Amino acid sequence: MRGDLADFINSIRYEKGFSQNTQGAYQTDLNQWLDFLEKEQIEKHDFEAELVYAFLSYPEFRTGKTGELQRRTQARKLSSLKAFYRFLEKKSRIEKNPLKTAKAARFKRSLPKPIKEQEMTRFLDADTVELYADNPAYAARDKALWEIMYSAGLRISEALSLTAENFSTDTGIPTEIKITGKGKKDRYVFLGASARAAIAEYLPYRLDILYKNQRTD
Repeated sequence: MRGDLADFINSIRYEKGFSQNTQGAYQTDLNQWLDFLEKEQIEKHDFEAELVYAFLSYPEFRTGKTGELQRRTQARKLSSLKAFYRFLEKKSRIEKNPLKTAKAARFKRSLPKPIKEQEMTRFLDADTVELYADNPAYAARDKALWEIMYSAGLRISEALSLTAENFSTDTGIPTEIKITGKGKKDRYVFLGASARAAIAEYLPYRLDILYKNQRTD
């Protein structure tokens, strides 16, 4: 089944456009599953859904005093397995999908807590002062990046993939950015006043930083 797994990973990478982090999670979960099948000497067709629950109850998946992380981990791993077996069924590599009715234990999803404005201000001041006290160019660059992330609600991977082409502007200072998120879906996000001000502060340094980086390459 290692070949099936390789084909599945290529499918979610090139056809579905999943992020590298998601691909890595699927790869890890499914390699663990295939290791489990080999250890138990079970063929890919020859098991019932109950076998998956034995796999999900492995001790290494049990972390956290309340068990919340355990159930969250189980739910993610089961999601990986179900996606893999849907792929095998669609490609006619198995006669039936034993995981169609398998369900993970429910867990309570915690809502993310946004950073307060005062906390963000203290973070930006401490970060730029501590790291770049003698380098205003890099201080301005990092402040602009953090302000953009905070204003637009970006994931780290989204922020790191930004280029000049992502920024829309009519006045010289970008007012919105184009973000390509999960599944290669595009969205446009308006930039707040603080982010625009940070970008304006950084732009005079941009060419100098690019020139220095080219010289060191």
